[in-house]
Amino acid sequence: MRGKSVIKDFIEHIPMDIITNTRTVYNFLNTCYKCFHDVEYPLLGDFSYGELIFQTTDAQDFFLVELIDNKTFDYVREFLKNKEGQKINKADPQKILAILADKINEKEFAIDYPICPNCKRRQNHFNDNNRTTQRQIGFATWTDFEGLTQENKTKRLEEIIHLKGKNLF
Repeated sequence: MRGKSVIKDFIEHIPMDIITNTRTVYNFLNTCYKCFHDVEYPLLGDFSYGELIFQTTDAQDFFLVELIDNKTFDYVREFLKNKEGQKINKADPQKILAILADKINEKEFAIDYPICPNCKRRQNHFNDNNRTTQRQIGFATWTDFEGLTQENKTKRLEEIIHLKGKNLF
């Protein structure tokens, strides 16, 4: 029994880029509407129900998110649902989920996808007609948030909503 605990502790401290739990996605070429640089973004196929992609705030890294059976996403949705009648119940739970995700190599996730890696502007439109290459992307995690007590989870969500406010809608 002790061996499983040691292995679990070891795996939890491995940097995300070493973990091999990845998925293959396709990149698509797009031209940034602001700086006119050609950039590639990974996009999910039409049959990717309950999945989305998060991008780091420096616009360099991408990670897959599964919303179905995601304890953190369910918790955020329930938290917002219980705020019915208040303005915050209209906040986008996916944006909150991005903020709560574990940092990857000290990088946080952006709440708007996709972002141009050159000018860091959100892309309002992107073209998915020109598929370029395949890419392996890992999965985002919420280990830090899930390690909090219920009271601290609630405090963290209230803090995020207070600090980010209108950007979550």
